[in-house]
Amino acid sequence: MRKYQLSATCILLATGIMQAQYAGHDPLLPYDPANNLSQEADGMKSDSDSLPNLTVIQPSALAARLELHRNAAPEAGERSVQTDSLPASEAGERHRINGFRVQVFSDNNQRTSQQEAKAKERKINERFPEYETYIVYNSPYWRLKVGDFRTEFDAESAADEIKRAFPEFAREVRIVRDRISVAR
Repeated sequence: MRKYQLSATCILLATGIMQAQYAGHDPLLPYDPANNLSQEADGMKSDSDSLPNLTVIQPSALAARLELHRNAAPEAGERSVQTDSLPASEAGERHRINGFRVQVFSDNNQRTSQQEAKAKERKINERFPEYETYIVYNSPYWRLKVGDFRTEFDAESAADEIKRAFPEFAREVRIVRDRISVAR
């Protein structure tokens, strides 16, 4: 029973709906803000930003942890996990947006897919050094994706170049939507 009470308390506190402690007031009676004696006492911090008639009193350590969590939270739309990553030297200079890539290979054969993706990556890197390549494992598939294109038209142009250069890849070459890496 205590476990459920704690979970409900955390949820209500996090959404700003609960008043953790009424200063000099019985919690079962309706709250009267005119009766609020002390907003901050004994290391407790008050937070009344979201609702004007509601006062949330919380320990200052909890407020600090919540603030750290808010600052560390990813921006909306960036919750998906990518298995490919930027090189460490470029991590500060690039960011990710929605765009397009050319998928050149996709297979789920556990024995050969990874080696085949790497072999095709080497061939494409030799012929098209201007395009970044990404080998992505999304169980059970190994995929090879090429380029960071903002528009579908640019991705189609690159796909046509790849098909002309490697006719044996033409059957698998397709345009896919993806999070792409672009310079700031």
